[in-house]
Amino acid sequence: LQFLALVLIGFGLFAASYSKFEKFIFKKWKITPVIYMWRFVIFSMVSAGVYLGRFIRFNSWDVVVKPLTVVRSMEALWSYHAFWFMSGFTVVLFLGYFMYEHLKSKIWS
Repeated sequence: LQFLALVLIGFGLFAASYSKFEKFIFKKWKITPVIYMWRFVIFSMVSAGVYLGRFIRFNSWDVVVKPLTVVRSMEALWSYHAFWFMSGFTVVLFLGYFMYEHLKSKIWS
């Protein structure tokens, strides 16, 4: 139960911050791209980062401390395991963010 609560809190914080980021980008650049393509790219990058942290065991500061090692390790993203993990995680992010938007519009409007 505690793990589920932490996952929900973490996803809620992700969704809220991503929503603000998306509004900022669209307002600043005054662009109206295909929203789902934009989200696919961003959520895929998030999934790749989660894979590198979870399975390759990188931390966020490794990008600054040992950038060449991180770049060399990105080869691991081309494995079948990485493909299926990142695909599944991207779908989970899409579904979760869709539910977040739907609940947000129902609750706060």
